[in-house]
Amino acid sequence: MLSEILEQSKKNKQIMCFYHYNDDDFWCGYVTDYNQDLVYIQHLTKYGFLDGIVVERIDGLKHIEFGDDYSKAMQYLSDNTEKIISDPEFKFEIPTTENWQHDVLKQLLGENKLIRIEMNKSDYIHGFVEKLSETEFILNQVGKMGEDEFRSVFKIEDVTAFRLNEMDARKRLLLYNWRKSIDWLI
Repeated sequence: MLSEILEQSKKNKQIMCFYHYNDDDFWCGYVTDYNQDLVYIQHLTKYGFLDGIVVERIDGLKHIEFGDDYSKAMQYLSDNTEKIISDPEFKFEIPTTENWQHDVLKQLLGENKLIRIEMNKSDYIHGFVEKLSETEFILNQVGKMGEDEFRSVFKIEDVTAFRLNEMDARKRLLLYNWRKSIDWLI
């Protein structure tokens, strides 16, 4: 059964997660070659970029996961890395008032721009600005793998910084849009 799974990954470049003993960590990638003792895995970064070959002993593998949500999302990222690499122009007006946080949020309100917001110089949240008042805003938060998580209300005065169009936000936005556009559970 194992050789069938490894061959499937090799033949189709199917992304899988390879867990090893004595560690909760795993390698994500696809099989480039294998024999009865070793497997060569084309490793992928969290952005789906190729990141070298991992040589692992087959008897060192605890289990292999495939067809799960994470593997499917990584497959999509791997197939669409050019969309993460490209840094589209981000038109933005620099605020000139003391209420700069509100001015930035207002420019992002209702836009399909996923941003990272620093709160109180320590917490970071990613999402879309959905609603805005003079003192508060609602953010539709988006998870690391593009999951539509939940909506939260925050005080504008707690915002200490914004990151616009960063690579992690582009990755989340790509996966978010993918999840919204197709039945990704198939």
